[in-house]
Amino acid sequence: MSRDKGSPLEKVDMLGLIFLKTTYDASSTHQTTYAALLKGGVKLSIGLMGAKHETDPTIQAVLKSIELK
Repeated sequence: MSRDKGSPLEKVDMLGLIFLKTTYDASSTHQTTYAALLKGGVKLSIGLMGAKHETDPTIQAVLKSIELK
């Protein structure tokens, strides 16, 4: 997989957790990954991809609708 350098890691408060966020291009696809550690060391990862995923209203609405139970 070809991967260009990503953005610096950014801390994002989302879903009541602190996620590390980076945006990058891999295999010619623009992507953003959010990763957080849950209790017990379990990793939660959310990945978004597509040329306009950062501004697409539908994708952003889905991201904002996620709830942890």
